[in-house]
Amino acid sequence: MTRLLIPAAILAALALPAMASANNPSASADCTALVFTMPAGIAGTVVTATDNGRVIFTDTIATQGDSSGFRHPSTSQTISHAYVVLVDAPFDNVDQRFAFDVGPCVTTTTPAPTVSTTSTTVPPPSSTTTPTSTTAPTVVTSVPSPSTSSTIVVSSTLRPTTPATTAPTFTLPETGRDVSSPLIAAAVAVLLGAAAIFGGRRWAS
Repeated sequence: MTRLLIPAAILAALALPAMASANNPSASADCTALVFTMPAGIAGTVVTATDNGRVIFTDTIATQGDSSGFRHPSTSQTISHAYVVLVDAPFDNVDQRFAFDVGPCVTTTTPAPTVSTTSTTVPPPSSTTTPTSTTAPTVVTSVPSPSTSSTIVVSSTLRPTTPATTAPTFTLPETGRDVSSPLIAAAVAVLLGAAAIFGGRRWAS
């Protein structure tokens, strides 16, 4: 009995290294992607990968010697990534863990505010010279020359006229007509007759 147990223990000890070497995984990561490969895996091995705690890949080896692997591109190249790949085999002594802390590929920088200094040159005030005239203004007053006027005196001898006698005005009671005009005409006729007689006598003498 003892002899049979010893060969079985030896076979199991020899089988463990063979199973462990069967997984033989590898992993790498940079700011662009996470890469994992396992050409041949042990049946029942579970592979899990996370990016900043978020699960991005999981696979289980169903048949002895099956391969597993993946390439996970970076979701953002402007932030850091913490990648973890865990190979959980049926035997605890062959479990493996890969961890990567990858910085960003592109670093964004905030440009400092630009302060523009503008110098403004203020020209000196211009001096304006106002000419001062010392000559008093000349005032010319036009005095019109006296015009020569001639006064012509015409002497004439006027004969005295006999004042006309105003005849009384009679109003006819029945008609109300004015009879002054016929009376004036008659008086003038008398005067003209008397003047003619007087003139004829003077001329005859």
